[in-house]
Parts: sequence; C-alpha cells; structure tokens
Amino acid sequence: MGLRIGKQVQLLRSAAFSGPLHIRVGTTDIMLRKSEAARVQVVPVDDTAGA
Repeated sequence: MGLRIGKQVQLLRSAAFSGPLHIRVGTTDIMLRKSEAARVQVVPVDDTAGA
C-alpha cells in the first residue's frame, strides 16, 4: 500500500484551505497532506494513447 515507483497516480480531489489531496494509486485511495505531496515526483501520462 502506498506510492511506488512506476505506479499510476490519479488526483481525485484537492481540499480547500490547504487541506489534503485525495489520490488513487491502483485501487487504493490515499489522503496526503500537501507538504507530503510536495515531496512526490510525478510524470504526466498521455491518457489518450491507445484510446
């Protein structure tokens, strides 16, 4: 459970007033403080490929 190299991450919701981010990794939903999320590096994926 958690964030792993090579896994796809989807941002579901961003809470107001510097609240947490609601993300999905595979089938797992995770809430991250923005200070924690700032330490995560992501690469955008072209979701139109293969569609």
